[in-house]
Amino acid sequence: MFMETEKKCIAITNQKGGVGKTTTATAVSIAAAELLEKKVLLIDTDPQANSTRQFIGNKVRSGSDLVEYIINYIPDEVSDEQITLSHLLKRKVSDVHKAIMKTNYKNLDFIASNLDLNFTKRFLSSSAKYIKSIIEPLKNEYDLIVFDCAPSTDNILYNVLNAVDCCYIPIQPEIQSIDGLMQTILFANQAYDLDNPHLNFKVIITMFDSRLKHHREFKDNLSRLANNPDAHVFNHIPGKHIVFNTIRKQSACVDRSNSFAKQKHFILENGSKRPKISNEYFELVKSILGGDL
Repeated sequence: MFMETEKKCIAITNQKGGVGKTTTATAVSIAAAELLEKKVLLIDTDPQANSTRQFIGNKVRSGSDLVEYIINYIPDEVSDEQITLSHLLKRKVSDVHKAIMKTNYKNLDFIASNLDLNFTKRFLSSSAKYIKSIIEPLKNEYDLIVFDCAPSTDNILYNVLNAVDCCYIPIQPEIQSIDGLMQTILFANQAYDLDNPHLNFKVIITMFDSRLKHHREFKDNLSRLANNPDAHVFNHIPGKHIVFNTIRKQSACVDRSNSFAKQKHFILENGSKRPKISNEYFELVKSILGGDL
Protein backbone atom coordinates (compact mmCIF):
# COMPACT_ATOMS: atom_id res chain seq x y z
CA MET A 1 0.00 0.00 0.00
CA PHE A 2 1.33 3.44 -0.96
CA MET A 3 1.86 5.65 2.07
CA GLU A 4 2.80 9.23 1.28
CA THR A 5 4.59 11.55 3.67
CA GLU A 6 5.35 15.27 3.57
CA LYS A 7 5.60 17.43 0.47
CA LYS A 8 8.83 17.01 -1.48
CA CYS A 9 11.21 19.19 -3.44
CA ILE A 10 13.72 17.35 -5.65
CA ALA A 11 16.29 17.97 -8.38
CA ILE A 12 17.09 15.75 -11.35
CA THR A 13 20.74 16.38 -12.13
CA ASN A 14 23.98 14.95 -13.47
CA GLN A 15 27.10 16.75 -14.64
CA LYS A 16 27.09 14.42 -17.65
CA GLY A 17 24.63 15.01 -20.46
CA GLY A 18 22.56 12.44 -22.32
CA VAL A 19 21.65 10.30 -19.32
CA GLY A 20 17.90 10.94 -19.31
CA LYS A 21 17.58 13.93 -16.95
CA THR A 22 14.83 15.72 -18.84
CA THR A 23 13.00 12.49 -19.65
CA THR A 24 13.11 11.55 -15.96
CA ALA A 25 12.08 15.02 -14.75
CA THR A 26 9.09 15.27 -17.10
CA ALA A 27 8.00 11.66 -16.66
CA VAL A 28 8.18 11.89 -12.86
CA SER A 29 6.25 15.17 -12.89
CA ILE A 30 3.49 13.89 -15.14
CA ALA A 31 3.22 10.54 -13.37
CA ALA A 32 2.78 12.31 -10.03
CA ALA A 33 0.24 14.74 -11.48
CA GLU A 34 -1.76 12.32 -13.62
CA LEU A 35 -1.48 8.94 -11.91
CA LEU A 36 -1.31 10.03 -8.27
CA GLU A 37 -3.26 13.27 -8.74
CA LYS A 38 -0.66 15.30 -6.88
CA LYS A 39 -0.16 19.01 -7.39
CA VAL A 40 3.22 19.31 -9.16
CA LEU A 41 5.48 22.18 -10.23
CA LEU A 42 8.24 21.45 -12.77
CA ILE A 43 10.99 24.10 -13.00
CA ASP A 44 13.34 24.11 -16.00
CA THR A 45 16.77 25.38 -14.92
CA ASP A 46 18.60 24.35 -18.11
CA PRO A 47 19.37 27.10 -20.68
CA GLN A 48 18.88 24.47 -23.40
CA ALA A 49 15.22 24.52 -22.27
CA ASN A 50 14.37 20.99 -23.38
CA SER A 51 11.60 20.65 -20.80
CA THR A 52 10.25 24.03 -21.83
CA ARG A 53 10.06 23.00 -25.49
CA GLN A 54 8.16 19.86 -24.61
CA PHE A 55 5.37 21.96 -23.13
CA ILE A 56 5.34 25.23 -25.06
CA GLY A 57 7.84 24.82 -27.91
CA ASN A 58 7.88 23.37 -31.40
CA LYS A 59 5.46 20.73 -32.59
CA VAL A 60 7.82 18.62 -34.73
CA ARG A 61 5.95 15.41 -35.50
CA SER A 62 7.47 14.29 -38.82
CA GLY A 63 10.43 14.70 -41.17
CA SER A 64 8.73 17.49 -43.12
CA ASP A 65 7.94 19.32 -39.89
CA LEU A 66 11.59 18.99 -38.89
CA VAL A 67 12.83 20.58 -42.12
CA GLU A 68 10.38 23.48 -41.73
CA TYR A 69 11.40 23.90 -38.10
CA ILE A 70 15.12 24.10 -38.98
CA ILE A 71 14.50 26.59 -41.79
CA ASN A 72 12.44 28.84 -39.52
CA TYR A 73 14.44 28.16 -36.37
CA ILE A 74 14.12 30.71 -33.57
CA PRO A 75 16.72 30.17 -30.82
CA ASP A 76 14.41 31.24 -28.01
CA GLU A 77 10.85 29.96 -28.39
CA VAL A 78 9.54 31.49 -25.18
CA SER A 79 7.52 34.59 -26.02
CA ASP A 80 8.67 38.01 -24.86
CA GLU A 81 5.58 38.24 -22.68
CA GLN A 82 6.33 35.02 -20.81
CA ILE A 83 8.07 35.44 -17.46
CA THR A 84 10.82 32.83 -17.09
CA LEU A 85 13.24 31.68 -14.43
CA SER A 86 15.72 34.28 -15.73
CA HIS A 87 13.36 37.11 -14.81
CA LEU A 88 13.13 35.76 -11.27
CA LEU A 89 16.88 35.30 -10.85
CA LYS A 90 17.63 38.80 -12.20
CA ARG A 91 15.09 40.25 -9.74
CA LYS A 92 13.03 41.71 -12.60
CA VAL A 93 9.97 40.00 -11.15
CA SER A 94 9.46 39.54 -7.41
CA ASP A 95 6.30 37.42 -7.43
CA VAL A 96 7.16 33.85 -8.46
CA HIS A 97 3.50 33.15 -9.22
CA LYS A 98 3.76 35.37 -12.30
CA ALA A 99 6.22 32.91 -13.83
CA ILE A 100 4.05 29.84 -13.32
CA MET A 101 2.42 28.45 -16.47
CA LYS A 102 -0.39 25.95 -16.82
CA THR A 103 0.16 22.81 -18.90
CA ASN A 104 -2.23 20.42 -20.62
CA TYR A 105 -2.21 18.39 -17.42
CA LYS A 106 -4.65 19.51 -14.75
CA ASN A 107 -2.31 19.10 -11.79
CA LEU A 108 0.99 20.05 -13.43
CA ASP A 109 2.34 23.63 -13.54
CA PHE A 110 5.58 24.80 -15.06
CA ILE A 111 8.26 27.52 -14.91
CA ALA A 112 10.06 27.97 -18.22
CA SER A 113 13.70 28.46 -19.09
CA ASN A 114 15.41 30.10 -22.06
CA LEU A 115 18.86 30.88 -23.43
CA ASP A 116 19.05 34.03 -21.32
CA LEU A 117 19.69 31.78 -18.34
CA ASN A 118 23.29 31.45 -19.60
CA PHE A 119 23.82 35.12 -18.74
CA THR A 120 21.92 35.05 -15.47
CA LYS A 121 24.38 33.04 -13.38
CA ARG A 122 26.31 36.12 -12.27
CA PHE A 123 23.22 37.35 -10.42
CA LEU A 124 23.55 34.34 -8.10
CA SER A 125 27.21 34.74 -7.22
CA SER A 126 26.54 36.47 -3.92
CA SER A 127 23.77 34.16 -2.71
CA ALA A 128 23.71 30.39 -2.30
CA LYS A 129 20.05 30.34 -1.24
CA TYR A 130 18.27 32.73 -3.58
CA ILE A 131 16.37 30.01 -5.45
CA LYS A 132 15.34 28.57 -2.09
CA SER A 133 13.88 31.94 -1.12
CA ILE A 134 12.02 32.11 -4.45
CA ILE A 135 10.27 28.76 -4.09
CA GLU A 136 9.66 28.91 -0.34
CA PRO A 137 6.15 30.43 -0.78
CA LEU A 138 5.26 27.57 -3.15
CA LYS A 139 6.02 24.65 -0.87
CA ASN A 140 2.58 24.73 0.70
CA GLU A 141 0.91 24.95 -2.71
CA TYR A 142 2.48 21.85 -4.31
CA ASP A 143 2.92 18.24 -3.25
CA LEU A 144 6.02 17.91 -5.42
CA ILE A 145 8.43 20.47 -6.89
CA VAL A 146 10.85 19.12 -9.51
CA PHE A 147 13.92 20.92 -10.89
CA ASP A 148 15.14 19.78 -14.30
CA CYS A 149 18.83 20.77 -14.14
CA ALA A 150 21.50 21.46 -16.76
CA PRO A 151 24.48 19.11 -17.21
CA SER A 152 26.81 21.39 -15.27
CA THR A 153 28.01 22.29 -11.79
CA ASP A 154 27.47 26.02 -11.50
CA ASN A 155 25.85 28.67 -9.29
CA ILE A 156 22.37 27.74 -10.47
CA LEU A 157 22.80 24.07 -9.54
CA TYR A 158 24.34 25.01 -6.19
CA ASN A 159 21.32 27.19 -5.48
CA VAL A 160 19.00 24.34 -6.45
CA LEU A 161 20.83 21.89 -4.17
CA ASN A 162 20.28 24.27 -1.29
CA ALA A 163 16.56 24.37 -2.03
CA VAL A 164 15.76 20.65 -2.37
CA ASP A 165 15.40 17.64 -0.07
CA CYS A 166 17.06 15.23 -2.48
CA CYS A 167 18.79 15.23 -5.83
CA TYR A 168 18.22 12.25 -8.10
CA ILE A 169 21.15 11.45 -10.37
CA PRO A 170 20.26 9.48 -13.53
CA ILE A 171 23.17 7.41 -14.79
CA GLN A 172 23.66 5.10 -17.74
CA PRO A 173 25.06 1.67 -16.79
CA GLU A 174 28.32 2.42 -18.58
CA ILE A 175 31.84 3.03 -17.22
CA GLN A 176 31.95 6.37 -19.08
CA SER A 177 29.20 7.64 -16.77
CA ILE A 178 31.18 7.28 -13.55
CA ASP A 179 33.13 10.56 -13.73
CA GLY A 180 29.96 12.59 -14.21
CA LEU A 181 28.31 10.76 -11.32
CA MET A 182 31.20 11.35 -8.93
CA GLN A 183 31.56 15.03 -9.88
CA THR A 184 27.86 15.52 -9.21
CA ILE A 185 28.13 13.73 -5.85
CA LEU A 186 31.13 15.86 -4.87
CA PHE A 187 29.08 18.98 -5.64
CA ALA A 188 26.19 17.65 -3.56
CA ASN A 189 28.58 16.86 -0.71
CA GLN A 190 29.79 20.46 -0.76
CA ALA A 191 26.24 21.80 -0.58
CA TYR A 192 25.50 19.38 2.27
CA ASP A 193 28.58 20.46 4.25
CA LEU A 194 28.22 24.21 3.76
CA ASP A 195 24.55 25.09 3.37
CA ASN A 196 22.01 22.25 3.33
CA PRO A 197 22.43 19.62 6.07
CA HIS A 198 19.10 18.05 5.05
CA LEU A 199 20.23 17.22 1.50
CA ASN A 200 20.41 13.65 0.25
CA PHE A 201 21.05 12.15 -3.18
CA LYS A 202 19.96 9.00 -4.99
CA VAL A 203 21.31 7.30 -8.08
CA ILE A 204 18.86 6.07 -10.74
CA ILE A 205 20.10 3.67 -13.41
CA THR A 206 18.46 4.67 -16.70
CA MET A 207 18.57 3.12 -20.17
CA PHE A 208 19.04 -0.26 -18.50
CA ASP A 209 18.95 -3.40 -20.65
CA SER A 210 18.75 -6.54 -18.52
CA ARG A 211 19.82 -8.62 -21.54
CA LEU A 212 23.29 -7.07 -21.44
CA LYS A 213 25.73 -8.69 -19.05
CA HIS A 214 27.73 -5.51 -18.44
CA HIS A 215 24.53 -3.65 -17.52
CA ARG A 216 23.67 -6.31 -14.94
CA GLU A 217 27.23 -6.26 -13.59
CA PHE A 218 27.16 -2.45 -13.39
CA LYS A 219 23.98 -2.55 -11.32
CA ASP A 220 25.38 -5.24 -9.01
CA ASN A 221 28.66 -3.39 -8.49
CA LEU A 222 26.87 -0.11 -7.79
CA SER A 223 24.75 -1.78 -5.12
CA ARG A 224 27.96 -2.86 -3.35
CA LEU A 225 28.69 0.79 -2.54
CA ALA A 226 25.79 0.95 -0.11
CA ASN A 227 27.17 1.41 3.41
CA ASN A 228 30.68 0.62 2.17
CA PRO A 229 33.02 2.43 4.63
CA ASP A 230 35.73 2.71 1.96
CA ALA A 231 33.47 4.64 -0.44
CA HIS A 232 34.11 7.94 1.34
CA VAL A 233 32.82 10.29 -1.36
CA PHE A 234 29.77 8.17 -2.20
CA ASN A 235 28.73 7.74 1.44
CA HIS A 236 29.80 11.15 2.75
CA ILE A 237 26.12 12.12 3.12
CA PRO A 238 24.29 9.66 5.42
CA GLY A 239 21.38 7.73 3.96
CA LYS A 240 20.41 5.37 1.17
CA HIS A 241 21.76 6.48 -2.19
CA ILE A 242 20.60 3.91 -4.71
CA VAL A 243 17.15 3.52 -6.27
CA PHE A 244 16.94 -0.20 -6.96
CA ASN A 245 14.09 -0.03 -9.47
CA THR A 246 15.92 0.77 -12.72
CA ILE A 247 14.49 2.49 -15.80
CA ARG A 248 14.64 0.21 -18.84
CA LYS A 249 16.62 1.03 -21.94
CA GLN A 250 14.53 3.59 -23.78
CA SER A 251 12.98 2.21 -26.91
CA ALA A 252 11.49 3.97 -29.91
CA CYS A 253 8.18 4.51 -28.10
CA VAL A 254 10.00 6.68 -25.58
CA ASP A 255 12.34 8.35 -28.04
CA ARG A 256 9.29 9.75 -29.79
CA SER A 257 8.73 11.68 -26.58
CA ASN A 258 10.98 14.40 -27.98
CA SER A 259 8.08 15.64 -30.09
CA PHE A 260 4.93 17.46 -29.07
CA ALA A 261 4.26 17.24 -25.34
CA LYS A 262 0.70 15.96 -25.41
CA GLN A 263 1.70 13.07 -27.67
CA LYS A 264 4.98 12.57 -25.84
CA HIS A 265 3.41 11.50 -22.63
CA PHE A 266 1.21 8.73 -23.97
CA ILE A 267 3.62 6.38 -22.19
CA LEU A 268 2.10 7.55 -18.91
CA GLU A 269 -1.58 7.13 -19.67
CA ASN A 270 -3.67 5.19 -17.19
CA GLY A 271 -4.86 1.70 -17.96
CA SER A 272 -3.64 -1.83 -18.49
CA LYS A 273 -1.97 -0.97 -21.81
CA ARG A 274 0.53 1.33 -20.12
CA PRO A 275 4.03 0.10 -21.11
CA LYS A 276 6.47 -1.25 -18.53
CA ILE A 277 8.72 1.79 -18.77
CA SER A 278 5.96 4.08 -17.56
CA ASN A 279 5.29 1.69 -14.69
CA GLU A 280 8.93 2.07 -13.70
CA TYR A 281 8.56 5.85 -13.54
CA PHE A 282 5.34 5.34 -11.61
CA GLU A 283 7.21 3.21 -9.07
CA LEU A 284 9.93 5.86 -8.90
CA VAL A 285 7.34 8.54 -8.14
CA LYS A 286 5.85 6.41 -5.39
CA SER A 287 9.27 5.96 -3.83
CA ILE A 288 9.88 9.74 -4.00
CA LEU A 289 6.55 10.67 -2.41
CA GLY A 290 6.62 7.70 -0.07
CA GLY A 291 9.34 9.26 1.98
CA ASP A 292 12.21 6.90 1.21
CA LEU A 293 14.86 9.61 1.13
